[in-house]
Amino acid sequence: MFRDSALCIAMDYDIVSALKIMKTLFVLSALYLGSLFPGSGLFAQTAVQVDQKTAESSSSGVAAPEPVAFRVGRGSMRSILEPKDDVYLSAQADGVVRAYPKNEGDRVKAGDVLVELDDRMEVAEVEQAKAVLIAAEAELEKAKKDFIRVDTLFKENIASDKQHLESIFLLAQAKSRELQAWANLDAAKVRLSYRSITSPIDGLYFKKTKSVGESIGRFETAARVIDDSELIMVVYAGAEYFGKVAPGDTVQVLLRDGPGKGQKVQAKVMYVDPLIDPATGTFRIKLQVEPSAVAIPGLSAEMLPDTLVKHG
Repeated sequence: MFRDSALCIAMDYDIVSALKIMKTLFVLSALYLGSLFPGSGLFAQTAVQVDQKTAESSSSGVAAPEPVAFRVGRGSMRSILEPKDDVYLSAQADGVVRAYPKNEGDRVKAGDVLVELDDRMEVAEVEQAKAVLIAAEAELEKAKKDFIRVDTLFKENIASDKQHLESIFLLAQAKSRELQAWANLDAAKVRLSYRSITSPIDGLYFKKTKSVGESIGRFETAARVIDDSELIMVVYAGAEYFGKVAPGDTVQVLLRDGPGKGQKVQAKVMYVDPLIDPATGTFRIKLQVEPSAVAIPGLSAEMLPDTLVKHG
């Protein structure tokens, strides 16, 4: 008797649990279908009932979860103040550093030699090419005189056709050798020029990467020169600013670090992308900032779009 009663209780318990699970699944299904068919009465009524139950739970002291707000933004008005030009000078040939005619921090002009490599072999090649050129020029001069002499005799019917053709051939050969000698000399001078690394711009000799006596490979960076006469700042603005900024406009830039941290400096808009990058949803704004004691290359800064002033 006791066993039958226990069995009945267990079965009742399983049925109740199953009903609860079915009810939960029905409610979840109703909520899902209600989101797909918001106008359906059954689903809408079920959703209202669930909302009422949620409200009752809140009134009973059980806190309902608050919705999380997601703010999606693209682009950034922050960037780095960069020099107008930043050039990494590389060697065009393997070699060993012989000297640095300039020191780091020096102001340099375009064409100034910044790095000298050992050039003894190249100097010898240039001298050898010069000697070959002198010999070729002497041979050409002799061939010219021989041709004039033979051509005169040929016109007087003294020299044969064979002698005349031979003089023409020797003259052409001498001219060819002279041209080849000039080309070899030019090539030797070019190789010699590779032993000196010059600055292509006016600016500041910022850094050297090798010491005297160290070897350097072809296309390996040997020095760095920057043109800090102007500062450039490139920001990637979101699409909401597209069409609102144009070249020639001015805007304030907030310095975020350095000696002028917190100060504002004026910038001029130099360039604006004509379209939005579909991959990022942003476009570039290139600003020009005048260098000063507080605005120097390498500092972090932020464009303040609310300070934009239109021009033109």
